[in-house]
Amino acid sequence: MKQRLLLALLMLLTSAGFLKAEITITVPKGATSTITVSDITTGQEPVLSINGSEVHKFTTSALSYQVKADAEKDQTLVISNNPHKGLTITGKISNLELNSYASLETVKASGVELTSFTLTAAPGLKSLDLSNNKLTVINVAAASKLETLNVAYNKIVDLGILPSTLLDLNIENNGFSISGVTWDLTTALPKLTKLNISGNKLVDVKVPATCADANFTKGIQDFT
Repeated sequence: MKQRLLLALLMLLTSAGFLKAEITITVPKGATSTITVSDITTGQEPVLSINGSEVHKFTTSALSYQVKADAEKDQTLVISNNPHKGLTITGKISNLELNSYASLETVKASGVELTSFTLTAAPGLKSLDLSNNKLTVINVAAASKLETLNVAYNKIVDLGILPSTLLDLNIENNGFSISGVTWDLTTALPKLTKLNISGNKLVDVKVPATCADANFTKGIQDFT
């Protein structure tokens, strides 16, 4: 109930202009990227700007946009104005910021060499895939409905506060460790059903009863 009220309030504040809903993406100098959105509303099409100039309006017949390389400078992309539920990024980016985008439910930016990720007020986000990147920290506490988080094959040393709504967590091959002997998830993630911690530095992990042995991949822990 509280989550629905928060989502409604955020969307109301955004539509009234008190909050600015934006997705900001940085494409490094000399790199290309493809941005794809999904589940848009006709008449409320999201707009893409590059370095302050509008370049594309996403429509049902044009859900993707390919960003051409700029040999001289980084490019700052901003998606704003209107709601959509899905975002997929391919190619190469260095920074991704999700700011007050209440409608967004799924984000996939896997293998794009991402080094920085910022998320604020994302009450609708359910699935986030940032695997195979170069992240060292992740903070998804503001994603109060998040169910699936995949940050496998990064270099994460700090997971921050994880939402208690998580069902599926994959942190494979990060070299992640904690200060204590046991990482107790029984209270922090009471709904967890699937967990992959292979390739980290974790001595012991306690999981809730909802996470069956068949869905708990401990793998090899590397303490070298």
